[in-house]
Amino acid sequence: MGKPAYRTGDTVVLKRGVFRKDERQRSCTIGAVLPEAQGLAQYRVQFSDECFTRHITEADVDKTETPASSGVTTSASTSTIGEGRWINPGSIRIRK
Repeated sequence: MGKPAYRTGDTVVLKRGVFRKDERQRSCTIGAVLPEAQGLAQYRVQFSDECFTRHITEADVDKTETPASSGVTTSASTSTIGEGRWINPGSIRIRK
């Protein structure tokens, strides 16, 4: 299981013909890094001219035209509590 090559906010260029879009419009922005499936990292991406997101795998990214990620993806064990998580355990209050 490898680490994803890209992180949220990175701009990637997709391979030709993945979504049959115009040749000029192959770049999109990663909105979320999804769990790995079948050995490939998965991403939720959005094109600038669309109002919805799409699901791609790392195999759909054209690595020759896409620069490497500028940052390192942090795992949950190295991040601070609640940072980057959907639920922040520190904000949960329990009544007695």
